[in-house]
Amino acid sequence: MRRAVVFALIGAALLPLTPLVAKAPAVSAIIAQAVSAPGRGPEERVADPLRKPAETMAFAGVRPGLTIGEFYPGGGYFTKMLSAAVGPK
Repeated sequence: MRRAVVFALIGAALLPLTPLVAKAPAVSAIIAQAVSAPGRGPEERVADPLRKPAETMAFAGVRPGLTIGEFYPGGGYFTKMLSAAVGPK
């Protein structure tokens, strides 16, 4: 009980600092275009609300010309989008 009160007080003390938390980076037009590309089928788009591909790629700093290594690409959900966003070279 005492521990819960201490954590609640700490949380209340830190609440005014929440505006200092960094904002998510803006999604560039290149990333938005890669996510909305017509080559992505409806079965891939079903996961978009949960996986937030545009926000994820913006957070990672994906941009044209970047070299990307994808670990455990699995079914390739991000592969097409990353390829379209960074370009051929």
